[in-house]
Amino acid sequence: MKKILLFASMLFSFSFSQTSLAQSADRFAYAITDLQSGQSGHWNYLRKIDLSTGLFSPVLLDGIRADKPVYNAVSKNQFLPSTVDAPFAKGVAALAYDKNNNRLYFTPMFIDQLRYIDLQTMQVYYYADQSFTGQPQKSADQGNIVTRMVMASDGFGYA
Repeated sequence: MKKILLFASMLFSFSFSQTSLAQSADRFAYAITDLQSGQSGHWNYLRKIDLSTGLFSPVLLDGIRADKPVYNAVSKNQFLPSTVDAPFAKGVAALAYDKNNNRLYFTPMFIDQLRYIDLQTMQVYYYADQSFTGQPQKSADQGNIVTRMVMASDGFGYA
């Protein structure tokens, strides 16, 4: 009996340590930030934040670069630069990580449009000509701006 308990406790300890190691290697989140701390309203830069140290990575994507190529999410064709806004040009209040597809979904604050960043290629895609919420044009009162997004365990995104 003593041998069985010893074996069971060793097995549990090993599996627990493996789980802890796997989780600690994945302790980061994506954030849209300003370049300087303490600044307000210039959240245009996609970076990672290390959840154990609180330190930010270098900029992964400058969301206000007007020369950044963007693509139609349905056709995968590149948009002409003069026909679309920069990815974060109107600001972003919500962001959701899709682990299954390695994408970050977001909506611009004053544009009713779903967009995503393919994290493997860092290309940005827009669902053009499709209303995301069905609400009227976004207004400065911010009453109908998407401020929360999540990818749930069922594989669907909710906002």
